Amino acid sequence: VAIVTGAGRGLGREHALLLARRGASVIVNDVAPEHAEHTAADIRDEGGRAVASTASVVDGADRIVSEALEAFGDLHIVLNNAGRGGPTGSFTDTTDERTDVIVESHLLGTWRMCRAAWPHTHCARDHTRQG
Repeated sequence: VAIVTGAGRGLGREHALLLARRGASVIVNDVAPEHAEHTAADIRDEGGRAVASTASVVDGADRIVSEALEAFGDLHIVLNNAGRGGPTGSFTDTTDERTDVIVESHLLGTWRMCRAAWPHTHCARDHTRQG
């Protein structure tokens, strides 16, 4: 079972398709519902298992993990691909507001996804048993 964030388009979509073709059940996460559903539908059309998720990695990480557990009963992979607002100009022209969007989605979104998923992974369960 894999969660792929930012999986509606581009590289995230390709990651989701590849994981599904290799047998993973995929939570296709993207804040754009039409893109998340399109990728999930393409996976299902190829015989795979996929569910679209539109929660934000910034404030919906717990919901995304819950969707994976509800749909597929487990979690093995989190592929943090989501990110918003990359620089659209030079370093000196990138505003603080733009930088906040970049840091929030890329850094905090990744952190929150990992933190939400960790208790449900086999690594965490093994570490708890040993520790």
